[in-house]
Amino acid sequence: MNLREKKLDILNKRQEQIEKAQAALVASGSGSEEYQAAMAAVKQYNEELIELERLIVEAEKSFSAGPVPVQGGMPVPAAKVYGDEHPALKGLKAETVKSFAASIRKAMTEGTGSAGGYTVPEDVVNRIYSLIEAEDNMLPYVTNTPVTTNSGKRTYKTRAQKVGFSTVAEGAAMGSVANPTFAQISYTIAKRGGYLPVTEELLEDSDENIASLVIAWLVDEARVTINKNIVAKAESLSPVGIDPTAGLDGLLRILTSLLGSAFRARSTIHTNDDGLLWLLTLKDKNGRALMNADPTQPARMLLCVGPVNVPIKIWDNGTLPTDSVSGKVPFIIGDLQEGIQRFDRRQITVQRLTEATVGSLNLAEMGMVAFKATMRDDYQVRDSAAWVYATVIPGGSAVTPVSLAVTHAPTKTSYTAGQDFAKAGMVCTVTYSDGSTAAVDNDKIVALNGSAMTAGTTSVTLLYTESGVIVSATQAVTVS
Repeated sequence: MNLREKKLDILNKRQEQIEKAQAALVASGSGSEEYQAAMAAVKQYNEELIELERLIVEAEKSFSAGPVPVQGGMPVPAAKVYGDEHPALKGLKAETVKSFAASIRKAMTEGTGSAGGYTVPEDVVNRIYSLIEAEDNMLPYVTNTPVTTNSGKRTYKTRAQKVGFSTVAEGAAMGSVANPTFAQISYTIAKRGGYLPVTEELLEDSDENIASLVIAWLVDEARVTINKNIVAKAESLSPVGIDPTAGLDGLLRILTSLLGSAFRARSTIHTNDDGLLWLLTLKDKNGRALMNADPTQPARMLLCVGPVNVPIKIWDNGTLPTDSVSGKVPFIIGDLQEGIQRFDRRQITVQRLTEATVGSLNLAEMGMVAFKATMRDDYQVRDSAAWVYATVIPGGSAVTPVSLAVTHAPTKTSYTAGQDFAKAGMVCTVTYSDGSTAAVDNDKIVALNGSAMTAGTTSVTLLYTESGVIVSATQAVTVS
């Protein structure tokens, strides 16, 4: 374990103690033994981190002047570091590349068993991630958390749980926080793998060519894997249909009603090339395009949606595909950093296969060998209120509500005569003509016979109106 791995290990242990302290504080208060023990452990880890950081700084210092190392009466040449002549290897030491290439040639028998092959060195893994980050990928849009264990939990607060500090008079004692609430997210690291067939002649090539090919392959496969899993998690929510005939109003409803001000300021509209074509058709009342280049960042596009300008990120149709059957174009709208969390084991292994065939390839007949790479991570929903998954069928008919259902009963269902129906706790869901569904704000639900209910009333009729269409549902009640 090197210094940085040790630091990451301590950070994870420190986080576990903080979570224990939070749980003890809620359950028993700050005077409990559990709370005091956890906070003492946190303090100890803080001290260890300070000393470890000093060691890391010293270990990574580079001095431009000083005595030149001498061996056998001759100056020792500085270690070679690759530059622009080998883009995939830039910043790596020659000895690292040589060792990596040698491990590929010798069939990668190290670390077999549960590790599943040769573990790619940390320097190479760091280079792989730096190349991924340089490409068009979804990593910057979600929360990334490095971990050293294959499973665990993290405690955090969602936007709705953040209530801020209380006002305390100067010199006065700070009162206890009433019922602090936290969200907890669990992760279980999954293995994700793929294959690279190469000719046997490659193994006789230079260290630089072998390492460059394998690194480029790992970068591309890891990038696609990360994008695919983020899209899958983003599309795990029930889709909301955008009315193609309503133009901008469909997007305005999502940003103002479904997302609201809590997430709107940091929202981004993610769509694909098909979505871009549809957005280009949106005009204001004077016929001017609503999508324009950001004057501060010309490469970025903004969509004028009511009172706000929302950044647009266009992905290729392979990364964010249009449904080939229904023709629905995807739109992921919101703040994915608040919504999705990726747990990164930051461990990549590569193993040379002994099988004669991989898929339809007969390796033996073609004079080829194959490598299997495995990366380890997990993706979890952090706050499902932070984004909306929407779809639109360009050129399609208007999307209108067709039915309403009570998907969660209200808290109160028993009343005495003369009381009004209470919608608290109730969740109503509307289904649209394109098959999509959405939860409806209770303020927009009208309880037709819910005022001053009379004894013997057994149900309340609920009405919802959108685009001139009224849909209804009933909720059972008891009135005595």
